[in-house]
Amino acid sequence: MATATSSAESKKSDKKKEETEKLMDAMTDASKEMNKLFRAFLFAGLETIALNTDLARKFVDKLYEENNREDLEVGDRIMNLPRDMAEAFIYTLKQSNEMQGKVIDKFYEKYKED
Repeated sequence: MATATSSAESKKSDKKKEETEKLMDAMTDASKEMNKLFRAFLFAGLETIALNTDLARKFVDKLYEENNREDLEVGDRIMNLPRDMAEAFIYTLKQSNEMQGKVIDKFYEKYKED
């Protein structure tokens, strides 16, 4: 009788160990998944900063190009500045439309890395 009780307790203990191991494996997998998500979000955010910096540079370069015409006097350049800024803004906006997918691409790239 003692052997039967010991055997039943051993089976319960083994079952608990197995359930605990399954739970630990699931928790480890969930932790790895969260780490991958965090890393992907971080790099997507950094990519956003890099793209915004690129766009700011494009805006400034375009504004300089538009407002630095040698055929105009300084006073005329000042008067044209609002128009030139609007043109540079539209140019930059068009450029940003072409770049939007890069953030998602960066997220996906970093998420899939091991």
